[in-house]
Amino acid sequence: MLCRTLAFAFTVPLFLIPFTSGAQDPRNVQEPVIPPVCTTLTAQLTTGTAPGTLSSETQLDTSRIQSALNTCTAGQAVELAPAAGYDAFLVGPLKLPSGVTLLVDAGVTVYASRNPRDYDNSSAQLCGTLDTKGSGCNPVISVSSTVGSGIMGYGTIDGRGYMPLLLNGKDGPESWWQLARDADDLGLDQNNPRLINMSKVDRFTFYKIRLMNSPNFHVAVDNSWNLTAWGVKIVTPYDARNSDGIDPNYSTNVTITKSHISVGDDQIAIGGNKVPGAHYYTVRDNWFGNGHGLSIGSYTLGGVDHLLAENLSFTGLPADHNSTAVHIKSDVSRGGIVQDLTYRNICTQNVYYPIWLDPFYSGLTKTGTLIPWYKNISISNLHSITEDKVIIQGYDATVPTQVALSNVVVDGIQQVDFVSKYHVTTPTYAQITLGPDPVNFAQYLTGPGVTVTNNISNNNPPYSCPAEVFAPVMGELIPGPAQIEPGTKPVIQVQVLTTQAVPYATYLANLANDPNASLALTPPTGTVTIYDGQAALGTAPLAVNSNNGLQSLSIPLGPLSAGVHTLTAKYSGDANYPAFTFGSYTVAVGGGRSTSITLGASSSTPTAGESVTLSASVTGPGHSTPQGTVSFTADAINLGMVPLDSSGNAALTTTSLTPGTYSVLASFTGQQSSAHSQSSPVLLTIAKVPDTLAVTTSSGTAKTGIPITVTSSVHYVSGTIFHPTGTVTIKDGSTTLATLSLTDGSASFTTSSLAVGTHTLSVTYSGDANFASATSTATVTITP
Repeated sequence: MLCRTLAFAFTVPLFLIPFTSGAQDPRNVQEPVIPPVCTTLTAQLTTGTAPGTLSSETQLDTSRIQSALNTCTAGQAVELAPAAGYDAFLVGPLKLPSGVTLLVDAGVTVYASRNPRDYDNSSAQLCGTLDTKGSGCNPVISVSSTVGSGIMGYGTIDGRGYMPLLLNGKDGPESWWQLARDADDLGLDQNNPRLINMSKVDRFTFYKIRLMNSPNFHVAVDNSWNLTAWGVKIVTPYDARNSDGIDPNYSTNVTITKSHISVGDDQIAIGGNKVPGAHYYTVRDNWFGNGHGLSIGSYTLGGVDHLLAENLSFTGLPADHNSTAVHIKSDVSRGGIVQDLTYRNICTQNVYYPIWLDPFYSGLTKTGTLIPWYKNISISNLHSITEDKVIIQGYDATVPTQVALSNVVVDGIQQVDFVSKYHVTTPTYAQITLGPDPVNFAQYLTGPGVTVTNNISNNNPPYSCPAEVFAPVMGELIPGPAQIEPGTKPVIQVQVLTTQAVPYATYLANLANDPNASLALTPPTGTVTIYDGQAALGTAPLAVNSNNGLQSLSIPLGPLSAGVHTLTAKYSGDANYPAFTFGSYTVAVGGGRSTSITLGASSSTPTAGESVTLSASVTGPGHSTPQGTVSFTADAINLGMVPLDSSGNAALTTTSLTPGTYSVLASFTGQQSSAHSQSSPVLLTIAKVPDTLAVTTSSGTAKTGIPITVTSSVHYVSGTIFHPTGTVTIKDGSTTLATLSLTDGSASFTTSSLAVGTHTLSVTYSGDANFASATSTATVTITP
């Protein structure tokens, strides 16, 4: 069916895991830990009164930060810290080395230079101009071919896309964002720097960092593995063109969670624009404001598969007719197979298209042979509380979109709301399964090539979406030390911040009358209270002390009793924002007697996916047995916490470490009369999964002109949580017939062009970050 227009077709072998358990990042991702600091650099600049202004636009911190990054030991961090009266760093392009984390402390803002000459990647000096390529700038931060690096901290990196460019030392007539709008008007491309650009990166971690106002994409990732974004905040106006949030593109094993993203383009964009495609994504527990959705595409030619998207809220602006939630987009110039996607527990408000499945992204007249095919898609528990529109389209009768809907409700939807981008008033070429829960637009699911299987068997209510889930505000409780001495009076650091921006056009209009105009929403007021369980320990008013959307305060507490305390914070709410509880800081009040801890591993060289047991033993003076908890970490990866048993031992078994070498630590947090201690590091090397490549042909002998299908499948020992991705390359002698992306460990290629004779086809599996490479052959004889 599909082979009439594509050169290959994918198969799904039965020996691999079923879709219901595999539609997600297989890693057991827990909250990351900040690695130890190798060097602390203190700020030497001060933020001005007007947003984005600095005490100097020429005193760049680039060289001293780059020098510290280059000399830092892998597994450690370069810390950017505030100093008395100083809170800002000014940078041009930085390169993050392998294994090193850039740590931006609370109260610090890293500002990107506004001088286009700082970003030029050639002598042509194209950055800050328009042309037909848009590739003339280096990014602010580049990460390439690294393992185990990261960007972390409760501080901010501000790309200042809203401010005038510096031309010959003076403010120019336009900002990066205005340049992007000029490009759109003129049919050209803007040469604007990305904020963070990543390629061929393994085990990268974003943690808690706030990214703002990028001149172009905030985070762009290509051909990478094992990426984690946890608690990231990205805030940019909806009318800042091409200001995508996180674009993991064609990567494998990606988790984006606990994050707040509001931008002027895709909040998240997953694209398979090249082989080996995009595989195994988890997008969970996130808040999305402005933007074009959790998007797949527009390039899908390498294949996109296995996405779990759950517990998400989207709150857009009625004026933004491009705002989307569930969004799949491609066309015949860039399409491929998109499959095995699960969306569930989703709330939307003022999102123009809560569901938009579109194989005609560039218009009905676009030509090509790369047909988009969307299949095995499940959407359940989606509730739009505003009347919005739905697009469900397939390419044609032979390539229909296949989607299952259950408990999908768009309040007030009418037939005129069920449209395509090109105003076709019915869905087209789709196989739609309904139920078991209701779908409130079932009566409109009729049209050319549409078949509906109605399995609705109940009248359950819509998924609950209370007003507070859409509020553009969140908070951070910044943890202090894990253990403090008795009698210590802790001071708790808290941030409350808005997570959307005012439109850029509104900002420019306000700027004409107010030089201190801000992109931030109205700042939250009210109070923040620290709780230990149900007991309130201290309260402080939330004074407006910045104009960039983030308010910070310190809340002093009295001494805590001996033992372990889990502190949380509660914001009171005000006329603009609801009350909410946030954060968790576990602190032990102990000290006194010293302790020691030893660490061992059941194996020092396991294979990825195999279980490794880490065992810790804690002793006190005179071989006494302390009480408390042991935390196990591998570089910046949090493996988990285990309480000591009655013998002072704790053990943790993990299967989720990907290949590489880790420095593993066990840290003991004591309770009353037991001091904190940390083990010596244990080096743990995880090997790639060994595998074999099985190659079969549809026939060993065929007449000339008759199609032969070559199927390549990667086999490995069962039990690993990981799945082989990458590519297979099929050659007939020295002639390459095809390079294909693996999907579910398999790929197939069909050809009828082999000449008469016997052909020994060599097939090579590239391997990936988790699996070893492999080769195999198959013989085919073509007769006249």
